[in-house]
Amino acid sequence: MKDIPDGSRIFVDAINLAIMDENNIENIATNDPDFDRVKEIKVWKP
Repeated sequence: MKDIPDGSRIFVDAINLAIMDENNIENIATNDPDFDRVKEIKVWKP
């Protein structure tokens, strides 16, 4: 993600959350701390 400008990263996160919501996915493996703020999902740190 270092190639994605900072302003666009929130957009990428929102897309991931929308896809997760559409597909009833409640878990994500990521080191992105932004996902820690979403109470509806479980964040796994690889």
